[in-house]
Amino acid sequence: MNTEQFFNLIFALLIGAAVGLEREHENLADNSSKPFEPKPRFGGARTYPLIALVGYMSIFFHQLNIYWVGPLSFSIVAIYSFISHYKMKKSLGITSEVALVITFILGGLCALNEVYTSAFIMVLTVAILSSKKSVKKLINNITAEELLSSVKFALISLVMLPLLPTKVTIPENIKKIIPNLPQKLLNPYEIWLVVVLVTGIGFLGYSMVRLFGQKRGLLFSAIAGGLVSSTAVTMNFSRQSKKQTNSIYLTVGILLASCIMFPRVLLEAMLFNTHLVLPLLLPFTTVLVVALIYIYFIRKKYSNKENSTSHNMQDFSLSNPVNLKDGFLFAGLYLLIRLLAWLAQTYLGDWGLYAVGVFSGLSDVDAITISVAKESLAGAISNKAAVTTIFLATISNTLTKGIIALVLGSHELRKLVFTGFIVMATAGLIMLFLS
Repeated sequence: MNTEQFFNLIFALLIGAAVGLEREHENLADNSSKPFEPKPRFGGARTYPLIALVGYMSIFFHQLNIYWVGPLSFSIVAIYSFISHYKMKKSLGITSEVALVITFILGGLCALNEVYTSAFIMVLTVAILSSKKSVKKLINNITAEELLSSVKFALISLVMLPLLPTKVTIPENIKKIIPNLPQKLLNPYEIWLVVVLVTGIGFLGYSMVRLFGQKRGLLFSAIAGGLVSSTAVTMNFSRQSKKQTNSIYLTVGILLASCIMFPRVLLEAMLFNTHLVLPLLLPFTTVLVVALIYIYFIRKKYSNKENSTSHNMQDFSLSNPVNLKDGFLFAGLYLLIRLLAWLAQTYLGDWGLYAVGVFSGLSDVDAITISVAKESLAGAISNKAAVTTIFLATISNTLTKGIIALVLGSHELRKLVFTGFIVMATAGLIMLFLS
């Protein structure tokens, strides 16, 4: 045995020991509640290193042209796992048995000098084994609808997206109505990729609200909810404000959720055209700084009015963003906005494009952001026109949320939220035209 083989053998034992220690610790934790009634265990800190050693020797003998050792050793390990599982009738899971087989294979990888691969797989294995309580807690908290939404997201991203073509032929009757219509506008793959991107960002925010919202409070929920839909947050909090004697927390929540829209839009623009990041950074940063100063001001001014009723609010709720129907609607909206943006730029110039940005921002910012980012990257429109259009869309969306607050909110919330949105929009527009 040379030096390399010796160290590989030591690594195999250490890897087996890591898995074995985790299993031993799990067994002790299970027996802690009933120390005088120990639970039958499959293996522990000694069994798993030995199994890794068996796996190492199986490959070692195979390299010496002794081929029967490997299949025989694996068969013995598999039979031992089956018999042990059969005897321990109280244990319905096969987690430890599977871990034993994995440890056998990891020992063999070490014999093949794949130490780093084996170590990486060992870390993943131990992480999965030790996540039992977290997984059970997650399963208890997750709803059937949320589980179905995860499957839907996998469907639209991993199944539907790769199957879509990158080109479609434009019908002749459409060419007659809209001459010189670019072929790139009708790209099913790119259109659905945008759907996956926007849905993924929303699903991330929804997951953050579900995982941390109840523990971290209303303001954290508002920030995470801003990734899903700051408009939905505004509507939700505005309605709640009429049932609260003090709306300061709800006001701050709406403003923070709206602030999250700007980094989200910046991320979307960066993914499709990095040249837009720096021009957008200054006006967006200005809006965020002004908003945070305004939030600090109203928190300080109204701090004496805060009381226990501020915390007794209804549960914050957001609809799950993974919805196939909404996905198709967004795809249609995105295609429509791309077409309108192209028509406006072609026949009306930049001012027509700005009008499309303001109009689309009334309902959605993501579609116009990604559309003009892609067009500017292709050279169809200038970066300056794209930046102005995106910013006007965000301002239009912000003022729309201000109107929602005016219609649905309490007197105190209407005054504070709408004033804040006006201040944010004015500061951003000034900085945009100065830059």
